Amino acid sequence: MTNDNYTGITTGTIATACSLAALDTILGTSDIACVEVETPKNTLDILIDKCESISDESACAVAHKNPYNDPDVTVGLDIVSTVELFDKTDETSNVIITGGEGVGLITKPGLQIPVGDYAINPIPRQMIIKNLSSKIPEGKVAKVTISIPEGKNIAKKTMNPKLGIIDGISILGTTGIARSMSSDAYKNSIVKQIDVAIASNIDNLVFVPGNIGEKLALNKLNVKKIIFGSESNNIQNIKDIALLQLNNKEEFDQNVKFYLSNGENYPTAMAKALNVEFEFKPNDLLGISYVKRIMEKKYKIEPLTIKRTNDYLDISNNDFIVSASNIREKLRNNIDISPYLPKKSQNLLERIDEKLFFNLIKYKIITEHDLSIYLDVDEGIENRLKKSINEANNIQELIKKIKTKRYTYNKISRMLIHILIGLTKEDNKNMEL
Repeated sequence: MTNDNYTGITTGTIATACSLAALDTILGTSDIACVEVETPKNTLDILIDKCESISDESACAVAHKNPYNDPDVTVGLDIVSTVELFDKTDETSNVIITGGEGVGLITKPGLQIPVGDYAINPIPRQMIIKNLSSKIPEGKVAKVTISIPEGKNIAKKTMNPKLGIIDGISILGTTGIARSMSSDAYKNSIVKQIDVAIASNIDNLVFVPGNIGEKLALNKLNVKKIIFGSESNNIQNIKDIALLQLNNKEEFDQNVKFYLSNGENYPTAMAKALNVEFEFKPNDLLGISYVKRIMEKKYKIEPLTIKRTNDYLDISNNDFIVSASNIREKLRNNIDISPYLPKKSQNLLERIDEKLFFNLIKYKIITEHDLSIYLDVDEGIENRLKKSINEANNIQELIKKIKTKRYTYNKISRMLIHILIGLTKEDNKNMEL
């Protein structure tokens, strides 16, 4: 990898790769230059710097983390795994994991690893066990010792001393993949989120560091339920569909792409890909995403639905509850919207200038050299934007001109907002910690 790359690999992935290479060396494989490591996300090919046989039943392997456009102090560090095979004497695990020189030792409670153990986090431990277990000869136990020769010196540049982790660094990772974090992109993304929160009169914000932080925040805040609007109002169907997608992800994604390429819109493509009778409407689609996230992360959160009672496209109804499209139309025609919104929301909406909004987007589309860098601008849609922007007189006309079965009204609306606020695909990657 080079500094132009925005993803790298974790110390946990390197440790697993070295352990695999050392075991393969014991089993008779020579000149190992690369091993295939199964991570929680996908399968990666990891380069090995050196393998060395120590005895008939022990070997070691060395690899290092390549740069990936991130100020990561572990980049370039040699990570060593020494594997020894012993006769199995009881029914314990066939993989024993311990730390050696340069791997930190836990001295304070509250971390994922108990006091007195080496700072090799749960996911890396699971990866080592999963990748080695099928290769260990019957009746044998593999003892894996991870060491980092320069770990003790590098640890001074990390948070480990403050966390009570002494004499070395930690073997980390929740997905096996390390993502770069541009400071400017990170700060800009936070500022944007704060601005939205302030405009929405949200008083309390919770910032979390990555997947583990998200889990901790949900637990600490005691989040037990999530409630969302739903056209079907059938939470069991939504759960079943979410589970069906997760259990057949690769096949589902391929089928959706196939039906989209044949001209189907996204809801129809989803229905055909899953082979279910379900009307995939906007709120239900969003709800399915919520439930999938809950299932993926194993959150103890109960999803609930509230029946959506109006039509997204209705712009003339004057009932107590009306659609967002209806409210926008009333604003355009100077019709009082106070019966339909809280006062604070009303004040915010009444300050929106749609003409200025369109002119700002028009300026950005015309002057931006490469629109494809922005989130949701895919598959050549930037060419349609460039072509249509001078033919449209307002946002509605622009959306209608570039709308397709694949690019729905809502997706284009989101895409235009991303272009306007400068939210790039890279920013989005950096936020997916």
